[in-house]
Amino acid sequence: MRVAPCARRSHARAELGPGAGGLRASLEDSLQGRPFAVLAVNVGEGASAARGFGEKMALRFPLLLDRDMKATRAWGARVLPASYVIGPDGSVAYSYLGAIDWNAPEVRKAIERLMP
Repeated sequence: MRVAPCARRSHARAELGPGAGGLRASLEDSLQGRPFAVLAVNVGEGASAARGFGEKMALRFPLLLDRDMKATRAWGARVLPASYVIGPDGSVAYSYLGAIDWNAPEVRKAIERLMP
């Protein structure tokens, strides 16, 4: 599972890129048949702003809300965007603070090594 909190649209655009719905398809294609899901977390905004952002970015994965930023603090996301891969046991298996290129070979290999 990937969680990418995005507080500012400029950071979100750099992280997800235009047509970010393709991110999910690309990752899921490379991990086909394995348990994998992409989630995004909107930090500090309401449902209307998050929905507008999701539509503008053409997200095809769930966009969760962290209006009060409690989850952001609990996860230790000091920098946004922040990305996490959660293992089958529910613990954080990989994390990255800042923008990340999910298509970079070293990042893909790190995630694939974590998959059952």
